[in-house]
Amino acid sequence: MNIADSFVSNYAWIFAVLPIIAWLLSFRRRVDQDDRDHEALTNIHREMKKIKLVRETSYAIFFIPSILVVWGGLSLFSSVFNAFTELEGVYVFRTNIVFLAVPSIFLGVFLAMLPARILSIYRLGDGIYRDYERLESKSRFNAKRFGWLLFIIYGIPTLFLALSSFNTYVRITPDEFIFNDVLGFGEKSYRFDQISEVNIWDSCVRQNGKRTNARSVIVFDDGYEYRFINSTAKIDFLYQKHIIEYMTRDNSSTIDFNIRNGC
Repeated sequence: MNIADSFVSNYAWIFAVLPIIAWLLSFRRRVDQDDRDHEALTNIHREMKKIKLVRETSYAIFFIPSILVVWGGLSLFSSVFNAFTELEGVYVFRTNIVFLAVPSIFLGVFLAMLPARILSIYRLGDGIYRDYERLESKSRFNAKRFGWLLFIIYGIPTLFLALSSFNTYVRITPDEFIFNDVLGFGEKSYRFDQISEVNIWDSCVRQNGKRTNARSVIVFDDGYEYRFINSTAKIDFLYQKHIIEYMTRDNSSTIDFNIRNGC
């Protein structure tokens, strides 16, 4: 199990607890309202349905485009990075751009807020929207603080993982298996003669009708297990078999091969 897998399995609960803490930290003492606030509150109550509709539709307009902008930007950056950091090997696999879809969704959620706010101000008028934000800032729940805390909890780590994934890869030279995982903190390599075990699970259809994915795991003599399924390169099972056949062609007699039913 690599560092990234260990972190996810042991500390994933933190990302479920932190939003609750952020929500509690976003409450504050109610701020007294002045006469101007009472007048603005009357106007806002009269326009509340319109305000909510404009805010929600404005966000909906920019939600998908924001995700696509982030995904396109990350994909372009990844392509440029790959062009300037060419890797040599018989097989070379970089991070699949599909992997960037998840961070693009997370970051797109936050990015869409800015153009949505600008459009809302344009459609509602600067005065009423500013009054709405001012009164909202005086409520007990500070939505703006909650949003920033969520960005710190999810947005920044997501951006870090996306950027670090650009330098993750799997490459096979004539005599070594070399890889660099997300949160792996550096390249790791093994000689082919260090492979002690290969486990392969075939795809099958369970009784409930669901098909399991074929997968393979390489175990090295120090106990380290490389799981292709966890690679950001998303290496196809057919390529996994080619890689295993290539690496074990000269020392298959010393390796324990286990082919199992995926069900």
